[in-house]
Parts: sequence; structure tokens; C-alpha cells
Amino acid sequence: MAYIGAKPVNVPNGGTGAATLTNHGVLLGQATGAIVATAVGTTGTLFRGGTGVDPLFSNTSPGSFSFSANNVGTVLAVTVNNSNNTNTASHAVVSSTVGGSAGGDPLQQFIVTGVTTWTMGIDNSVTTPEDDPFVIASGTSLGTNNVMVLNGSGTITTPLQSAFLAYLGTTVPNVTGNSGVYTLGTTGGTALTEIFDQHNDFNTNGTYTCPVTSRVDLRAAITVTGTTAATSFTLNIVTSNRTYSTIFTRSALAADQSNYLSVIADMDAADTATVNIVVTGEAGNTDDILGGSTLVTYFCGAIVA
Repeated sequence: MAYIGAKPVNVPNGGTGAATLTNHGVLLGQATGAIVATAVGTTGTLFRGGTGVDPLFSNTSPGSFSFSANNVGTVLAVTVNNSNNTNTASHAVVSSTVGGSAGGDPLQQFIVTGVTTWTMGIDNSVTTPEDDPFVIASGTSLGTNNVMVLNGSGTITTPLQSAFLAYLGTTVPNVTGNSGVYTLGTTGGTALTEIFDQHNDFNTNGTYTCPVTSRVDLRAAITVTGTTAATSFTLNIVTSNRTYSTIFTRSALAADQSNYLSVIADMDAADTATVNIVVTGEAGNTDDILGGSTLVTYFCGAIVA
């Protein structure tokens, strides 16, 4: 059957309304108007939609996009692969960019739905101590729960890492000398003064509680004053797993004695650490523990591994 009428056949009559169609173009409907074809996409471009306008081929997109599946055992992957190995300009780059110093944070998130979120990127709002550090944070944003901060100068800080420093602010009298055990922060009812307690694991009664199984750098110093004939000074860091000691001996002497001990201790979650000293050689427990704003008696520590 031959068609008798105007050519090309218009859309209401079942035609395309077009006499020719662009070679390799994608055909687009135009309601009752003639079908049109897109420009031909170039190598590597993708077909991109737009609300209320014709889609087109492009290598950029102003909107968001996601890959999703609900199949057991399915791995979803986005791969950027430049397999050319003939020169050093053959890069493969994934880039997140924001609009200058007044923009938001370029970042990437890793999410276990309903459980936890980790975020990493450039904290574009930070200007001190250095501009725009690279940050790894727990949660959906940078700044509040920064776990690791990497500055452009090469310095790395861990703002949530367990660390503390506290000192004896006033002298505690008559607590050791004849084998009396002085426990820093507890004996004599004299609490310690905190300088910092990052992660809130230290109690001013002198007890550090380890938050996770780890290796902890613990350090303590105690200065004994008011001695008349003290001969032996045993300084102990006592943890749940073991006790670390240093012993200093001397001839009977009426002089202050400073004692220092450091150790990288193996500690489990909820293990505790305290510090004590035992002095001998006196007729009674008449020796004092020296305190004050100058840190001569203190306890400090930090998780290191």
C-alpha cells in the first residue's frame, strides 16, 4: 500500500516528521513535533538527562548519581583505570572539588547503613594552626569528631586519642619513709590537678583507665622531700597486667630525692594504671611528697600503638 500525502510523514500520522536522521545520533521525542536527533557523542562521554530539557552527551554532570543493588554477594565497584604504561602522564585520578576557600568540604564517606559512618576529606573551614588539613572523622561531617588530622607541613595529630597529664598541686606530708605506701592522687586525700585529659580516661584520684586494648606510654615522677635518713626509694607504675618498678638507693641522707619511671605498657580495655612510691630508712613515715605548680610530681600517658 502506498502512502499518498506530504512527506515526511508527521508524528500524528505515525511518522517521524523528519526527512533525515543524524548518523549515530540518539532520537528524541518532541510530543507532536518531529523527532530530533542529538549530536553524536564523542569517545568517553555519557548520555546525561536534564529535567525538562533534551538529554545530551557530556563528560560532566551537575547532579548526584548512585549505584545500588540488593543482591547477596554482589560487589558494586567504580573503577578509574588508565592502563597505558608508556609514560608518566598516564594518570588515573578521582577528584572532589569545591568552589574555593569559601566553599564547603570536599569529602568522601564510607557507610555501614544503620551502624557507622566514616568521612575523610579537606576541612576547608580550618585556618589554624594550618589551613585546610586533610581529616579522617567519625560521623557524617568533618570537624566535630576528627580522629586524625594531617597538615600540609607533615604534622599529624589524633585529637580523640587517649592522652593525659596531671600533677600534684600541693605537698602531702608524712606519708612514707618507713615502708609507707604513698599512692599518687589518693593517699592523704590530695587529688591531682589535670593539665589535659584527652578522651576523658583519667581520674584525679590518680587512676588511668585504658579505653581499648593497646600499648600505652606511661610516665611518672615523684619527688620526696623532708627526708632525714631515707635510703631506698621504690617507684611503681601498677597496671592490671603487671607492675613496673625502679629502685634508687643511697646512703642515709637528709635531701630531696626525685624519682622517674617510664614504660610502654600492655593494657587491655578497662585496665587501670596507678602510681605509688615506697621509701625506707626513716624511723617513721615522716617523709613528704613534694607538690606545686612546678611539675616535680606528676603522672602522664598516651596510647601509642
